[in-house]
Amino acid sequence: MSEVTVYSTQNCPYCRLAKAFLDRNNVPYRSVDVGIDRKAAKEMVELSGQYGVPVIVAGDEVIIGFDTDRLRALFTADVKTDIYDTIIVGAGPAGLTAALYCARKNLKTLMISPDVGGQALESWNIENYMGYRMITGDDLMAKFEEQLKELEIRIELDQVSSLLPTSGGFSIKTVSDLEYKGKTVILTQGKKPRKLGIPREKEFTGRGLSVCATCDGPIFKDKVVGVIGGGNSALTTAIEMSGIAKEVHLFVRSSIRADAVYTSRFTKNRISSPISAMR
Repeated sequence: MSEVTVYSTQNCPYCRLAKAFLDRNNVPYRSVDVGIDRKAAKEMVELSGQYGVPVIVAGDEVIIGFDTDRLRALFTADVKTDIYDTIIVGAGPAGLTAALYCARKNLKTLMISPDVGGQALESWNIENYMGYRMITGDDLMAKFEEQLKELEIRIELDQVSSLLPTSGGFSIKTVSDLEYKGKTVILTQGKKPRKLGIPREKEFTGRGLSVCATCDGPIFKDKVVGVIGGGNSALTTAIEMSGIAKEVHLFVRSSIRADAVYTSRFTKNRISSPISAMR
């Protein structure tokens, strides 16, 4: 097998999942932190054309993002079809909690999700979860995942393409062309980031346009960055990037609509950091 290189950043949850996938399939790899190594960051962009992580290089193959379909095709064998008591679609906070309770009832449980943690992984900080004054989304989901490791729960990093009823329950097929059968299905798909819907948005995604400051933020160190939006996610991203970028400009459609705690912090940061708001 050709040498595998994973270009990543320290706090990128999708980088961690990509490495976990390779570890689980006994694939040796070289890990390169492009948030620290600027030469490696340039090398990654030249190889992939991307300013987003992870990027996985295996011989002539360049895999952009945590692409479970391509990773499976390269590194895994066929999986035997089995029957589960419960199949949970999605592995965010709701799915992980459901899995915990299924395991406590001794139910044979399978989770199918393209990631473990869902949109919470991209949260810079979480301040409304009981038991923690402040915790990053990545750290909180890591604690969820650690708790599940002690239980007999199978997690498949994949994406569901179809769900059909059968005589004994349900049949699920995935984008990797695998099939799973379960007596019961719990759907916890969560949410996805909204797109702007502007011309050439897809073309520039990963080429300077990002939806995850936690993952890609370090790559834009000392650069001029624009953040679009006036809600909680936009303000926390602007605050986070103010400690990384040369300048941060917040673009809002009408007015800032974030919670008061973020608005106050944003206003304070504008005094000491290079942040500006534009309409």
